[in-house]
Amino acid sequence: MTPLFFTGATLGNALSAWIPLPLALLAGMGFVGVFSGATNTPMACTAMGMELFGYESGIFLGFACVIAYLFSGKSSVYSSQNLAEKYRKS
Repeated sequence: MTPLFFTGATLGNALSAWIPLPLALLAGMGFVGVFSGATNTPMACTAMGMELFGYESGIFLGFACVIAYLFSGKSSVYSSQNLAEKYRKS
């Protein structure tokens, strides 16, 4: 998991040149966003981000997690995670 955290925080840091938000907030958004996309758990990652980086940044963290979740696809870093329900055809 640590490489995912590092990759996300680095992405947030790199985006600070184009997005006019504080560097620490962007690093936190990248941190939880990449982890959310890799695990397909946006709500848990949003809660984790608010615990780590403060509740006042919850909207931004939640936005990053939902966007990452929408683009995450059908795989997860957890092999035992059941994603069949997410992609069940009705």
